[in-house]
Amino acid sequence: EGEGVLPVPPELIGPDPAIARPYLMALSTAFFKTYIAKQPEYASYLSESYVKEISQDPLNLFLIQSLQENQLK
Repeated sequence: EGEGVLPVPPELIGPDPAIARPYLMALSTAFFKTYIAKQPEYASYLSESYVKEISQDPLNLFLIQSLQENQLK
């Protein structure tokens, strides 16, 4: 693997990484633009409505905004 690259768990990618890649690119870009680059106009791409709009079979997306500590175990 390349230096500085974080591996993505197989459970998040599913059987075909090509299906997950557009999701990962869209949502990670929106996240970094919103929170790191301080460009709030990208925040709407982190909404439940946008996630539902881009979600497709066979890899459907669900947005989780918060979890309790016991749900992380």
